[in-house]
Amino acid sequence: NRSFFQNNFPNYFKVVLGAAERDMVLAIKTGKREYVGQRIKRISGTDIHMELLNGKEQKISFSEIGTVDLRAK
Repeated sequence: NRSFFQNNFPNYFKVVLGAAERDMVLAIKTGKREYVGQRIKRISGTDIHMELLNGKEQKISFSEIGTVDLRAK
């Protein structure tokens, strides 16, 4: 849910990422596919909007999320 992302990944909400965050990516797995991005653009009570590595914004519903991994680029 929203508080999970806000408490565990606060640095990934920033417009300009720090040096440590630039080398890491967030990988969110749903039942259908995996989304890999570096920044969380928006978050609401029901979904998250993540900026993917290709520059596009992807809306992901919390109910679809299976796992969230933080890994090296």
